[in-house]
Amino acid sequence: MNPDGPDFVRLLDRLNRHSVDYLVVGGVAVGFNGYVRTTEDLDILIDDAPSNVVRLASALAGFGEGHGGALTPEDFPPEEGAVRILEQDCPLDIFNRMAGHTYASLLPQSAQAAVQGVQGPIHYLNRAALRLLKQNSFREKDQIDLLMLERLDRGEDMNL
Repeated sequence: MNPDGPDFVRLLDRLNRHSVDYLVVGGVAVGFNGYVRTTEDLDILIDDAPSNVVRLASALAGFGEGHGGALTPEDFPPEEGAVRILEQDCPLDIFNRMAGHTYASLLPQSAQAAVQGVQGPIHYLNRAALRLLKQNSFREKDQIDLLMLERLDRGEDMNL
């Protein structure tokens, strides 16, 4: 997925216009923090309050083929996991918990970005929060992200 592509921008704009409480996490958040890499989807961590899930479903109902419009609060149990919405050119993974953390617990560790075509700011995890989530991952791309985030923190060259 191209983070500057029209589907990415349209989706984030819809989330903001519907007042969805979310944080961008994963590869796109890593990019917002200074290490841009290829990613195939958008990962968001949501506040799983029923009213927020209703706003999320409303936002997704008008996006792509509208597959996300059928989401309900019951789709987000207290256990960790993700709901994947497959829309053309913009797969979306929706989390309500990540490594034991919730939207509310990670919101203080977020930053904001303005993106042309998106009404309002995009909230994304800062480097410290991303490192916290990725430090126990065994996935190679998460370990590379962790290394690059640490290099950014030290002001080092981003080339491997």
